[in-house]
Amino acid sequence: MAPQAPEIEQRWAVLFTLADALERTGEHARALTVMLNIVKQVPTHRDVAARIKRLFGFVGEERGA
Repeated sequence: MAPQAPEIEQRWAVLFTLADALERTGEHARALTVMLNIVKQVPTHRDVAARIKRLFGFVGEERGA
């Protein structure tokens, strides 16, 4: 992947922080939505893939799957 401009990298960092805060407050579906947005644009950002996997588990449990 090509290097990104600092502003773009900062955007992903802010979104990642938002998703983390949503997850910590129990907003798993919303956190998952944000993480999916990140992974769509930057698949290798931090541990986004692992977090998506975990969030899918939480959301599935919440929906009774």
